[in-house]
Amino acid sequence: ADSWSEEASWEAHADWIKMNKPDTPVTIDAEARVPWEDVIRVMNLCKRSKIDNIEFALGAPPPVGGL
Repeated sequence: ADSWSEEASWEAHADWIKMNKPDTPVTIDAEARVPWEDVIRVMNLCKRSKIDNIEFALGAPPPVGGL
């Protein structure tokens, strides 16, 4: 799965480069239920693809009473 994800992220980034927007950020929108290891895996994929501009979406607040 990682090789496919890495290839897909690189192809998407290459499209931004072709549009002369190489600094377009990758936005990670991980809600509280997403395992932190998965977020780190995505960040590592970006780094291996030489995508350095990584941002996090703010997301919705947790529901009243917890997750």
